[in-house]
Amino acid sequence: MSVEIERNQLIAQSFPDGFPKLWCPPLTHFKAAAQFDRKRIRAHLEHLSPYVHGLLVPGSTGVGVTVCGPKGRDKCQTVLRACFEEILSLGWPTSIYQLPQVTENELSGELIASLAAVFPNLLYFKDSSGTDQVALSGLDFAGLVLLRGA
Repeated sequence: MSVEIERNQLIAQSFPDGFPKLWCPPLTHFKAAAQFDRKRIRAHLEHLSPYVHGLLVPGSTGVGVTVCGPKGRDKCQTVLRACFEEILSLGWPTSIYQLPQVTENELSGELIASLAAVFPNLLYFKDSSGTDQVALSGLDFAGLVLLRGA
């Protein structure tokens, strides 16, 4: 079975109504220091629910994990690849978040395409670089979902 078919099956299993087109980072409302305001959070999510069908929670997608590369301008694509391969080899549904404002480095289209070709558990790639260089690279991402972030 191809990586793309395996990935599509995992996405269909994780998102039976289809992959959400709009994702939103949820707000976390507090009553006081370290006390969640559950009533307010629920009301906020219910308000969003007709429009937003996917929430991006830092560190989790609800069906797997979200990771970004290690911090450092000196990190080459080979080092970044090794970091992601270590995580992806665990087999958990995973998304990669390109966040150069924090990591001080950018992932190449070639790196993402090569990971997508090997790891069906890599479900999506979110790019907040503002350049869209990965999506615009024209490479084959084997069905990997590409998301644009801010």
